[in-house]
Order: sequence, then C-alpha cells, then structure tokens
Amino acid sequence: EPECIPDLQRALNGETVLPNEINHTTWGNVFISYFPIVEDDEIAGVLGIEFDANRQYATFRTMRIVTPLVILAACFVAAFIAIKLFKRISNPTYQDLANTDFLTGLKNRNALEVDLSNFEFAGEYPFSVLMLDLDGLKQVNDNYGHSAGDQYIKRCCDIIRSCIPDDSAVYRMGGDEFIVILKNYTPDYLKDMVHTMVHKVKEENEKQAYLFSISIGYAVYDTTVDKNVLDTIKRADSSMYEYKKKHKISNSDKDV
Repeated sequence: EPECIPDLQRALNGETVLPNEINHTTWGNVFISYFPIVEDDEIAGVLGIEFDANRQYATFRTMRIVTPLVILAACFVAAFIAIKLFKRISNPTYQDLANTDFLTGLKNRNALEVDLSNFEFAGEYPFSVLMLDLDGLKQVNDNYGHSAGDQYIKRCCDIIRSCIPDDSAVYRMGGDEFIVILKNYTPDYLKDMVHTMVHKVKEENEKQAYLFSISIGYAVYDTTVDKNVLDTIKRADSSMYEYKKKHKISNSDKDV
C-alpha cells in the first residue's frame, strides 16, 4: 500500500517502527509494526504486523467531536461557578444591593416602586398600607452621634418586623420613614398590630437615654375612595401625620 511505504522504508533502514497512530490505507484503518530482519549484519527484509483499527478509529472520531463540546460545557459551568462565587464573596448575604437598604437590610425606595408596579399589574386587591416615621432621629444624631442614630433605626426596624405578618413587605423610604405593604387583613387586625407595636416602642423607650418613638398610620384599600395603590398610600401617610400631631413627645421628657 502506498501509505505503508514510508514506514516500510524506515524499517529497511534498520529502524523498528511501532504503531504510534492509526495508518489509513486504501483498504482500511490499521495499526502496523515493522521489524527489520537482520542476517549476517545486513538488512535482509522486514517483518510487518498489522492490526485492524476500525473500531479505534470510530472511537477517535467520536472523541474528536465530543471533546470540544465537553470542554465548551465545562467552560460554561466554570464561568457560572466563578460568577456565583464572586457574588458570594462580594455580597455575602446574597442581597439585591440595588433594591436593599444597606443599614437595615430592608427593601429600599427603588424596590418599592418596582413592587408597586408589579402589585398593581397583578391586581392583588384588597391590601393595606402601614406608614411609619421615627420621631426624634435628628435629635439622637445631634446629641449622641450617628452611630447611636443607626442603632435607633435598627432597633425600630426590629420592632416593626416583629409585629407585622410574615407575608408583608417592609421598605425604608428614607432616613426615618418606612412603609409596610400588607395583604388582606381586617381593620381590627391592623389596630391590634399597631397597638402591639406602640406597646413595644414604649417598652424600648424606657430602656433608652433618648427619645424612642414611632408615629404610625395605616389605610385599607377602598374602591370607593382609592383609584390606585398610591391613593391608599397617601391616606396612610395622612393618618400617620395625624398620629404624630396627637402623640407628639418632646425631647424634654428625656435627659438629652
């Protein structure tokens, strides 16, 4: 076979030729070994041994096709793992930083706007809105420093979260403003919840050297007065300011 001549010539030159790769001949794929036959210190001929390699060649072709696909899949998996690890290292709590308040871990104003759009689109009625405002935060910051102010905010958040149902969402709107979106709860349930919250705030107020107070207002979605979610929020906000006027506590009640 013409394909065998180069290796055969090497053997005639005294070299033992072993099958390092498949030899593609005109009658099939084979492994060929050539051994020079020496007589009286001269090359008298060559012994050639051939093995069928069609099965090995088919396996090789399959591997040549599959291997790049396996490598490509491995690259995608490695990239996915790398991205996840990077997020895990850079954001240990897995928070959506664009929609999370850094200090409290609550949802922020941006998250509220997104959720309200989805909320209205889904038509999840009825619902309730709870508005909260921390009283005296500026005085705490001025008299005790921003570190004390941060602790004040965090403690208020703990109280809020301990009083609301698990299926409700809490958002920090700004420095001292919070909003809670609740699902279908009765006004009586909301009154009891606010009463519990006020009671816990009073208990906390007795432990602190500074004023500890939260103004609270709420509203239940009403089709007769509310055209959309924002109308309910406005009524809850008005209710909160009415509460603030009636329950205003002066910082003189505490040693500041």
